[in-house]
Amino acid sequence: REQAGRVQDIMPDEKTGKILALEVKAFQAIADWIDDAQVDLTLGEDAVASQMVIGAKSGTPLADVLVAPSSSGNPTASLLSGTGIMAMSYRVDGARFSAFLAKCMEGLAAEPGMAELKEAMAESGKWFAGSAAVLMRSPEGKGFVIDFAGTVSDEAGCLAAVEKLMGPDGAWSKMYKDMGMTMTLSLQKDARRREGIAIHRCKYSADFKGLPEPQVAQMKAMLKDIEIAFVKGLYVGSQDPAALDAMIDRALGKGTGG
Repeated sequence: REQAGRVQDIMPDEKTGKILALEVKAFQAIADWIDDAQVDLTLGEDAVASQMVIGAKSGTPLADVLVAPSSSGNPTASLLSGTGIMAMSYRVDGARFSAFLAKCMEGLAAEPGMAELKEAMAESGKWFAGSAAVLMRSPEGKGFVIDFAGTVSDEAGCLAAVEKLMGPDGAWSKMYKDMGMTMTLSLQKDARRREGIAIHRCKYSADFKGLPEPQVAQMKAMLKDIEIAFVKGLYVGSQDPAALDAMIDRALGKGTGG
């Protein structure tokens, strides 16, 4: 009984199961386009580093998106500072990448909120310029913070897309509602300013009634308000206001790193 109780504690409930099911469907779509893959793991004293090389099947959406873009640097990686649990940067052809994401969503279009999300992915090619970087960290081991940056060719178009997704009838609200969660999302435009740059705040609030306490704690650790801004063709955001201020300073050429 004691052992069964432990297993039950870590088994996903119905609501969490729906999220996992969506992730599995998306992964299956991509897996069908892979011809071969190699994963190398490097074991360190306090971390595991992984490197993956993927070969795509000819003629698939994955093969199309893996076509190398024109040779130029990624200006987003230098905006993020410090180390974290996960760090990622990439440079792709923006239009090809948005078409790839929309194709990945095709098998999920019937799910609540997914049709709107697929549309947003397809439209992102109009404003995403192809470079991005993401850093996930856990300051002092308490909760999680996500910092991110990307290049955009149309700042107004990108903000409009964010506003559409964050609205009361947006993709995120519909998805969480289907899982039985009351999630309220809103976008507060020009919530504050940094060096004259408008900072917009994406706010989250949720009713976690019915979820097991461990999952409630995990959700609260992740669902923090996110602030975003646009600086000289760069889209920057963070769940840490101080970190976003530093990113804006760097983008304006005033930051010194750290």
